[in-house]
Amino acid sequence: MASSETPPPPSPGTGGAVPLAPALLGLLRFVLSSHLAAPDPALPLSPSYCSRLLLDDDDDDLLEKLAAGLARCVEEGRLPVAAAAAEAGIPAGEAWSEEREREWEAVVLEKGNELKRLEPKKLKGGWQLAIRKYASFSEMLQAEMISEVLPGISSIEQGVGVYRKFYTEEKESFYGVLAISVSKPTAQPYIIMTELLAGLGSDGLGRLLGMVKTAGTVQDGLPPPRSVLISSCMKLHQPNKNQLASEIIDHLLRECCWMNIHLTQPYGPVYEIRVHEGYGARWSQDGSKFIGFLEPYSPEGFSRGWKH
Repeated sequence: MASSETPPPPSPGTGGAVPLAPALLGLLRFVLSSHLAAPDPALPLSPSYCSRLLLDDDDDDLLEKLAAGLARCVEEGRLPVAAAAAEAGIPAGEAWSEEREREWEAVVLEKGNELKRLEPKKLKGGWQLAIRKYASFSEMLQAEMISEVLPGISSIEQGVGVYRKFYTEEKESFYGVLAISVSKPTAQPYIIMTELLAGLGSDGLGRLLGMVKTAGTVQDGLPPPRSVLISSCMKLHQPNKNQLASEIIDHLLRECCWMNIHLTQPYGPVYEIRVHEGYGARWSQDGSKFIGFLEPYSPEGFSRGWKH
């Protein structure tokens, strides 16, 4: 009698489809944490960059945003539309090249779809479970490798004798025999995710997070935590003005359509955001120092040393 494949029952909490974004979030956290603990030469991301991505911020978690962005790209089959300088009232400047955009889109779709095609338990880092049904122990031992089923037993007769000690012929005849094998997945999700991150690099990841590129853009720049931005702004205001300042900052952060970390005079690298009306705000690169609110762009600003 030939063996028949029996679909394995779903493990608790793993049955059905796994939403892509939460699964990617877990993989991202694992890969970046592993890279911090033992740097992988295949992943060209600095420790400080990985640490910032892994930093928990209840109001604005970059890793969750990145996972959601990757999932959206895979589902829609394209990169999101890049932030346009014109939306924030800023003249168009240097931007990501079309060639790089195509390269990033290709790697996201290729590796993202590889992850999407993995079975749920593989994507979550689980083990593969295979169940095969046989009419008897003798048939099972003939079909399976006896050295793996019963190490140290050399013959089928000896093997049947081992099983007979706890499983009677009556039960064998009535229920049959199940061979259950557990193995590790051949396609390791963390390897695919590492290849995806390496293909994007810090520029591609910044692009997915909504960062823009201009002539003065600082490489490896990431938005500071929202809580830090708000806290530093509050330090410069009198208590009776804090509420108004907080409302303005909250509006700017919520409606932001343009953000960049770029060089300015005399501050050096700054984090800047703009909304559709052109208003914005600037902080130091790490967000610890609030520099000030910004009026809509003025061409005269360039003659005064402003460089986006």
